[in-house]
Amino acid sequence: MRVLVIEDSPEIIESLALCFELRWPGVEVISALEGGKGLELAETESPDLVILDLGLPDMDGIDVLRRIRSFSDVPVIILTVRGEKMDKVKGLELGADDYIVKPIELVEFLSRVKAVVRRSQAPEEQADEKPLVMGKLRIDFTAREASVGGKSLGLTPKGYKVLLETLAQKDSHQTQAEEVPDILGKRQATRRRIAPTRIVLHLKSVCRLCLDKVKHRLVRLKQKLFSFILNTQLQ
Repeated sequence: MRVLVIEDSPEIIESLALCFELRWPGVEVISALEGGKGLELAETESPDLVILDLGLPDMDGIDVLRRIRSFSDVPVIILTVRGEKMDKVKGLELGADDYIVKPIELVEFLSRVKAVVRRSQAPEEQADEKPLVMGKLRIDFTAREASVGGKSLGLTPKGYKVLLETLAQKDSHQTQAEEVPDILGKRQATRRRIAPTRIVLHLKSVCRLCLDKVKHRLVRLKQKLFSFILNTQLQ
């Protein structure tokens, strides 16, 4: 997924890029410090999402939004310090999909971004499908989430995809007759389901792979650094 950030603060752009790198691997961030350049990138780079500041040096962000809507229906999230009610109303009426006032907590920011992305998906991608339940493991295809015992695994989009691909394959420790349902396409007949404990262990391995083998201590250090940058820059 490609995200265009139109923001006049390089520090905030860097903070958002780090946010996606840590919590949503696979997201590509492109940026513009001015509205004019942002409009150019919005038209030529075909982003999947635009995060737009209103206080730009060359033009008002509201005008940028109005011009984006003249040629694209790409989801747009306004991220700004302007918290006045009329600003929110105007932004939403002109076609913004969400309006977020700085500062904002990382968890809430990502949750609202993901909600906008889900709502923007094509109808066929949002088709309702019953969750898959295997013991304590539950996979919600509509929300693209997995949980064990009611507790979310917090998988990234890449981790979720790997999970589906993993469960769609035969388990190498089972006999040929003991197959996992093909949740990516047609369903295969099964004589016995794989033990949920084995699936949980496999999920842990998948999550580790999705971190691209980054050491745990380094990840925690980067998270602390990001939290510090976010709290100091998104003001």
